Amino acid sequence: MKRLFLFSVLALSGIALWAQVNVTFKVDMTGVSVSADGVHLAGSLNGWSTTATPMADLGNNVYGAPFPLTPATMWSTSS
Repeated sequence: MKRLFLFSVLALSGIALWAQVNVTFKVDMTGVSVSADGVHLAGSLNGWSTTATPMADLGNNVYGAPFPLTPATMWSTSS
């Protein structure tokens, strides 16, 4: 019984390691001149592209962008 429980925990942990979650990045641009090109999210999660992930104007000078991530992506140290 203990082995079955341990196997179940390990199997579910493995699934959780690759589960995708949607994370919304938000930035308050109050006091900053926003370019006509808008605001974009750039980082290792999108290959440091300055155009791939535009952020939407959510109002009150706050911009946001949802981004699907896995734990492997969130904890990546690559640049």
